[in-house]
Amino acid sequence: MNFYLLLQSALRSLSKHKTRSLLTTLGIIIGIISIISVMSIGEGAKFRVNKEIQGLGTNFIIILSGEPKHRAMGPGMSTSLKDKDFRAIMDECEDIYQASPAIMRIAKVVRENQNWKTTIAGVDSNYLDIRQWPLAEGDFFSPQDMRSGNKVAVLGKTVRKELFGTEEVLGKTIRIKGLPFKVVGVLTEKGKMPNGMDQDDAILAPFSTVQRKIAGIHGMGAIIISVATSDKMDKTTQQIRSVLRQTRKLQPDDDDDFTLFSQNDVAQAADAATKVLNMLLMIIASISLLVGGIGIMNIMLVTVTERTKEIGIRMALGATTYKILTQFILEAIIICLFGGLIGLACGIVLSKVVGITLGWPVVISAKPVILSLSSSILVGLFFGYYPAYKASRLNPVEALIER
Repeated sequence: MNFYLLLQSALRSLSKHKTRSLLTTLGIIIGIISIISVMSIGEGAKFRVNKEIQGLGTNFIIILSGEPKHRAMGPGMSTSLKDKDFRAIMDECEDIYQASPAIMRIAKVVRENQNWKTTIAGVDSNYLDIRQWPLAEGDFFSPQDMRSGNKVAVLGKTVRKELFGTEEVLGKTIRIKGLPFKVVGVLTEKGKMPNGMDQDDAILAPFSTVQRKIAGIHGMGAIIISVATSDKMDKTTQQIRSVLRQTRKLQPDDDDDFTLFSQNDVAQAADAATKVLNMLLMIIASISLLVGGIGIMNIMLVTVTERTKEIGIRMALGATTYKILTQFILEAIIICLFGGLIGLACGIVLSKVVGITLGWPVVISAKPVILSLSSSILVGLFFGYYPAYKASRLNPVEALIER
């Protein structure tokens, strides 16, 4: 009996017990659905996070006031960075393409009978180029606005919607901490950062204006830098660290009293977090597959017991131990592969539904498909071997007498 005939025999045997065969595959179906869903949604999450990181800018480095354990990038950030730090960095680091000081504060913004609490970000005229953030309407503030400390503002999409709805906004006046600011532009929609912060819920104003008239301080909370090329990122980061330690008169054994992180750091941290999450979910999915495999082994053992007479007759007619072993292993593999195909289809559909429901991108590549089908075959081979071995070792005389 060649392999083709063994395969036919295995299929005939399974077709006689369609309901049992289908129920046997349930554990495999659930396991494969888990694998496909986890990998597809995980790849989608990675794609989304990478897209959001790219949205922060290209080749950027951010310097924050305060030690790493105390750092904060937001309205409550420390403001120990000084103008001399900014000037020293710009003078000493030759690969810096553009840079902008930044300071952020939370404030209530009022427009006639509408008000909204949002982040006021003081930045300079290079900020939009560094962030690669185009305007949807109007203009950005000019270097003259920076020098003069003019009260002009550029609104994020969320703020525009809350204060103006669908009305025209350019040239209108809003009040921040009681001070009138003229709206000169509106930003394109940027979406959320990887930490969930809504980038569109903000107002940009000249750094000098926010520093003196909103925050009332002399320092800056952050310095945002764009490096000329990606291969200069590490070198520039080290140069910046060296310059800041000198300007801030830190001793060799002193810890940095500032924090540096780059686009690469953000990407690596996000990738590490995604890998850990995917690993945990894959362990859960593997447990489901393991349980399904154990279920198949138990059913196959019951099948061997029920088919003792059939096995005895085949052996009496000349079927070898190898052929009996092969047939039962094939039956286990077919059951698992069938369950894998159903699980694959259901997993793809479920992933798409979850993606649409949550607004999350779902990436279905060849990798999860190949992994799912190969896992199904391996589970069938591994968990089907013992029942097949037991069937192949039956004594034909005892098998016939038993029945």
